[in-house]
Amino acid sequence: MPSPSRISPVSTAAPVALSLTINGQIYVTSAEALRHARTTGQVVAGCYKRDRCGVRLYGLDGEPFAYIRFDRFDSWFVSCSRLDGRVRYMFALSDRDTKRLGFDPSAEDTWRRKRDVAAAVCRQVAAYEQSVAA
Repeated sequence: MPSPSRISPVSTAAPVALSLTINGQIYVTSAEALRHARTTGQVVAGCYKRDRCGVRLYGLDGEPFAYIRFDRFDSWFVSCSRLDGRVRYMFALSDRDTKRLGFDPSAEDTWRRKRDVAAAVCRQVAAYEQSVAA
């Protein structure tokens, strides 16, 4: 019989889905999770969808408004919107979307703060994906 220290517990619980927090605003994984959060009274800013290059953020109306691009060396925000059924991306984050995400567009350190937050989101997603893969 193996010693108790060699027996590893087996968890049957499914991994908890990741919710992203950006400047105190919570984004959940899907529209279904968004509906569930509304019924439980949780305050959320919207939902997100992960793709191979980053994370697309959606508002409460279900429309995309920002994208966090993950790169091997850096991460950054850009604005996006739906046009003719396709999502179109801008080269940077607009002032309106900067405010929507809780940044001050007139502050001198806004660019650095946006990069830091994007990098933090990248780390959150990477840690979650590693824990699910394990």
